[in-house]
Amino acid sequence: MNKKIFLLELIAGVLAITLILFFGIKGIAIFALYALSPLMKEKREEGIEEKLLFHKTNSITFAVSFFILFLLFFLQDYQLITNASLFIKDIWFYLFIGFVMFIHGITGLIMLKSKK
Repeated sequence: MNKKIFLLELIAGVLAITLILFFGIKGIAIFALYALSPLMKEKREEGIEEKLLFHKTNSITFAVSFFILFLLFFLQDYQLITNASLFIKDIWFYLFIGFVMFIHGITGLIMLKSKK
């Protein structure tokens, strides 16, 4: 697995969450940054260890993402501090995508570090 891709997901996730909280739906333009990920992939065959690491990273991301959805459901009627005209229920999906990218980046970097 490539460390650069996880780092890109981490940066794009943090920027997405921040920009969505400040600018609302217009903040999703930062997801265009993730379009750079195919340029960072190495063109080689992945081994069985890398495939297992990929599946383990995705499993952990799925579990944490389920918790984030649960949390967003209970916080949906709260008004954003950063933008008083927005409620969480208006932008929950975009926040969720940002959190998933952030969580996947962190999990991948931790798994890569523990692998070595």
